[in-house]
Amino acid sequence: MSTVLGFNPAAEAAAPMDRAKLLEQLRVTRTDAPAPRPAVGRKSLFAVVVAIAVAALVAIGGVGLNAWRAAVPHVQVAAVVRVAGPALASTSVLDASGYIIARRQATISAKIAGRLDRLLINEGQHVDAGQIIANLDDSNALATLASATAQLESSQTLEKQSALTLAQSGREAARSDALAADHFVSQAQVDKERDAVAVAAAELATANSNVEVSRRNVDAARLGVEDTVVRAPFAGMVTARAAQPGEIVSPLMGGGLTRTGIATLVDMSSLEADVDVNESFIDRLKVGQAATLKLVSYADRQIAGHVSAIVPTVDRAKGTVEVHIAIDEVDPRLLPNMGVRVSFSAGARGEANLAATAPSWQLPADAVTANGLDGSVWVVHDGIASRRPVRLVAAPAQGLAIVSQGVSEADHVVTGSIAGLTEGMKVDIQH
Repeated sequence: MSTVLGFNPAAEAAAPMDRAKLLEQLRVTRTDAPAPRPAVGRKSLFAVVVAIAVAALVAIGGVGLNAWRAAVPHVQVAAVVRVAGPALASTSVLDASGYIIARRQATISAKIAGRLDRLLINEGQHVDAGQIIANLDDSNALATLASATAQLESSQTLEKQSALTLAQSGREAARSDALAADHFVSQAQVDKERDAVAVAAAELATANSNVEVSRRNVDAARLGVEDTVVRAPFAGMVTARAAQPGEIVSPLMGGGLTRTGIATLVDMSSLEADVDVNESFIDRLKVGQAATLKLVSYADRQIAGHVSAIVPTVDRAKGTVEVHIAIDEVDPRLLPNMGVRVSFSAGARGEANLAATAPSWQLPADAVTANGLDGSVWVVHDGIASRRPVRLVAAPAQGLAIVSQGVSEADHVVTGSIAGLTEGMKVDIQH
């Protein structure tokens, strides 16, 4: 059997296995090779599409939001505030300064000249009408009264005597008439007795007149005594004492140290305010118009009043008109000659009292479009603007407006420019 060099059948049979191992050993493994890409499924593809769509919508929404914001107007708003009656003073149509005066004031003097004997009052004392405040020396007056009384008694005695004489003369005349009928006395005697009766009657009439004159003299003397008593002519407050006991007082100006007044009395219920108003503004006032008084001494106190009179003349030197303001509230702190500042309201007295009790609201003046006392405002609720009519208490003043109808405390009104606003428009509120 012949053998071919290099060929071995047994070795050839085992050769495939050895070569496979050998090739496996010779294979080079790369550690930086990329991992195999997994297959993309339907779910992964859907998620990618959704993400792209969301991103597109967000981008489109951002552009739309910016465009919407650019189209919606920006406004500023202010809250509506409820105010009480005293706050309405800020709606005055005119202010003026003046003084508190008394319409009823008197310097009390005696009716006759005499020496002041007693002074029964002091400054700040309240007196009633008819109360005695002073006494003059009444010695002379009492002497005159005594003399007049004595004269009256004498006249009354003469009157009685004349009456008795007349009665006697009448009886004698009656007897003479009876005797003359029987011819016991002459006719001359009868005539004489009748003449005596007439004379007695005349004397009695004179006596009666003298008694009446004496009575009148007594009454006059009593008045003289009463004139030495000085009484208060009305109820009020004593603000000054002008004389002291021992001084001579007289109703007329005299020489020396004679006083013409004893005391000054003021009726505190007649106090009012007097102010001078420039004639250029007098057309803003009328009788009955409401006013608010602020005292210089009590700046925090406001007193209600009204125009009681406008003096129908102009002071040529000052160019002003005098206006009287009656005081509606009695205040014990009011004193004559106090300085006062008066604010005149737009309404009349009754309207002002109603406004003081009715609800009112305060808002910025630039929030109101006014035509007289009628106006309108723009109100914003939930970002929506709406126009609303309002009724003003007075014309806007000092940057504020007071309205009585149309708004409430829950409202916010647009201030500043309202150009471009329409009913129901969406607005953006600036804070």
